[in-house]
Amino acid sequence: NIFIGGGFWGGNLGLGSVTIQQYTGVYVARLNTNGQCIWATFGIGASNVNGIAVDASDNIYAGGWIGSNQTSTWGSFNVSTNGSNNTGYLTKFNSSGTPLWEISNSGANALFNINSIKTDINGDVYVTGESGGVASLGGSSLPNSFGVNPYVVKLNSSGTGLWSQKASQLSSGTSASGSSSITIAGNGDTYITGGAGQSMFGTYPLNTGTYQTFY
Repeated sequence: NIFIGGGFWGGNLGLGSVTIQQYTGVYVARLNTNGQCIWATFGIGASNVNGIAVDASDNIYAGGWIGSNQTSTWGSFNVSTNGSNNTGYLTKFNSSGTPLWEISNSGANALFNINSIKTDINGDVYVTGESGGVASLGGSSLPNSFGVNPYVVKLNSSGTGLWSQKASQLSSGTSASGSSSITIAGNGDTYITGGAGQSMFGTYPLNTGTYQTFY
């Protein structure tokens, strides 16, 4: 099967036999191998789905961002931004598209986006994106640092954070960095890629030049 997701603005959205009349919202849909829509589920609010992952039990994880001073609603679950910056969210659905839980950044009012999601053979979930300031997802904290930097958070299938890592800029005023994609190797190692200003992950520089590059 094929899973898609995204956001829509300014009108109705129809997927197969499902139509929503909503000015702004997000959606996740499941298609069969012929491209026919099996089901679609919709969320309400100025937000977007940036990444989708499916685990071995056919549970679906969707994540992205919620617009500043907005609330995102999937079913009975509501999460809100902390103020004037976009914030990331992660929602879990069962194989029929019913929302099971939703979490978002519970840190300070700082930019926090989820851009990519993967699951491993144990059912754990990995998310990556960019974070500015202090952030927290599933109780796993990301520290403050100069500017905006890439991060990785690992969570269990219940949405509880297991560990987190975040890059740091070498100095203030340098170009922002972020992560656009993540994958998990068979041995559990984590790989991310994205764009980097003058940032470091641990002791490894992503870019020491003047201009943004890719890593």
